[in-house]
Amino acid sequence: MLRLTGMIYLLAAPVLMGIAITAILTMDLHSYDGNAMMWAGIGGAIAGIPVAILIAMRLDRVLKKN
Repeated sequence: MLRLTGMIYLLAAPVLMGIAITAILTMDLHSYDGNAMMWAGIGGAIAGIPVAILIAMRLDRVLKKN
């Protein structure tokens, strides 16, 4: 299941990082702060870990039923 989690993380983390960075860029800030974008990317990468684990657990459950 670790391999499945890793493969899902490779897909989920960039998506969550992109969402977080897009949210930072669309806020009405007077200057684009690189530091805020960096932390948004790190937060998206960290948020990808539990998301990948949950998706892998559900997929594993579905695959074991068949």
